[in-house]
Amino acid sequence: VSWSRSSTSMAPSSNAATFALFAAMCLVFASLAVPAHASTNTIADKDEYKDCIGKPNECTSLALNSKSLTGTIPSELGGLTALTKLFLYQNFLDGSIPPELGGLTAVTSLLLHKNFFTGTIPSALSGLTVLASLTLGFNSLTGTIPSELGGMTALSARYGGLSLMNTRICGTIPPGIKGAVTPDPLPVCPSPSPPSPPSQPPAPPPSPPPPSPPPSPP
Repeated sequence: VSWSRSSTSMAPSSNAATFALFAAMCLVFASLAVPAHASTNTIADKDEYKDCIGKPNECTSLALNSKSLTGTIPSELGGLTALTKLFLYQNFLDGSIPPELGGLTAVTSLLLHKNFFTGTIPSALSGLTVLASLTLGFNSLTGTIPSELGGMTALSARYGGLSLMNTRICGTIPPGIKGAVTPDPLPVCPSPSPPSPPSQPPAPPPSPPPPSPPPSPP
């Protein structure tokens, strides 16, 4: 009898412990089910970025490479006029390359490879006249090299030059940067598809047969 009473009194406690263990396991499985990028991890979240934005005339280097960053490049980065090195490579960044980066007039190294950027190369980057290394490879960029980039004569193959490996950039290389671009030559751009012929209007429905003449009087 005493054993039965003891086991009966212990049942609620045992059930509570089992429930607590089950709840803890649910929390563990829920945390494992969350994707790696579910939490916010953008450029704007990083203390290094905030420090640079707070002191735009003093920030000379911003290295945020290999940090599993998501989202797009903030256009505010273009206001860091003292920046000489910007490293954003090997992340999960997407969207287009903002033309505001053309305001980084002191930058010598701009490394953006191994992300998920789309769109074309902005012609505004031609303002980066002291840029020696611009890596855009391993992105989904399309189009051609803007002719304005031919004036970026500081691009040097020795320091990386303009790297377009594993992109869909095609066409000719502007003469001013010939020898500083990889791959060289670029793939030939596909010919545009000819316009489709205009569709023919549907044929009109057949005319109804003429009515039968009335019967002749007897």
